[in-house]
Amino acid sequence: MTTDPTTYDLAGPEDAPPLVFLHAASYTRKVWLPQTRALRQDFRVLALDLPAHGALADRPFTFAAAVREVAQVLHDVLPGRRALLVGTSLGGCVAMQFAAAHPGRVAGLVLSGCTFDARGLLCRLVLTGEGIVFPRGAQSFTRALHRDLHRRFPDLADEIIAAGTYWHGAAQAVRAMRRVDFRSALARYPGPALILNGRHDRVHRSSEAAFAGAAQNARVLTIARAGHIASLDQPGAFTDAVRYFASQVFAAVPSCSPRIGGRGVILKGNPTHA
Repeated sequence: MTTDPTTYDLAGPEDAPPLVFLHAASYTRKVWLPQTRALRQDFRVLALDLPAHGALADRPFTFAAAVREVAQVLHDVLPGRRALLVGTSLGGCVAMQFAAAHPGRVAGLVLSGCTFDARGLLCRLVLTGEGIVFPRGAQSFTRALHRDLHRRFPDLADEIIAAGTYWHGAAQAVRAMRRVDFRSALARYPGPALILNGRHDRVHRSSEAAFAGAAQNARVLTIARAGHIASLDQPGAFTDAVRYFASQVFAAVPSCSPRIGGRGVILKGNPTHA
């Protein structure tokens, strides 16, 4: 089966180091536009929709299905190449699962907002029977998100918003999270990983140290003045951190300092190399 090109966005030089972006629950691939637009000159950037979201909204979400989708897209779009996977929240969970299953396809991982025990209290709080509370008023949350996007990204907001918000997909994803040990998946991946959390995302970074300790080759960066979706809260700092880490993983593009003290990236571990 060949991947439908309407389910992903691809840009950048064909021979540049590949970065693959995996979105959070309820969002789509378009949420990565601030990063893909900034990085496409130096990298081959690929952002794809996960099952139950965006162009794949009619497919049910399971982690097995998400891993298969990522594998198929990489096979079709980046054949034979090892990519750096960048995932936030749900996307980071999928990235860990994919890396454990297909380590030979992964040059490294950037994991944001996903270092928490999904089998614990968090998922019990957001689920109510067959419904979901993300928070209680999903429509109000969506309207607030749209206002914030227009304020932060006036040139990109319309495209991000037009892609939609998929709360049914988020509900399916959270249910699936409750059955997965993501820390063990990360522990099985032998390559380099960057844990990149917003400083104020206290819930989703609650097991940050445990994930870093379980990983075979990881460091931790914290982005000041950022919450759960750090890539939107502090897009410049997030992009700088991805560029800096990618330059070390691939050793193929000019190194870019994370601008400690400038954009609020705080290095909490020693740099490691692939």
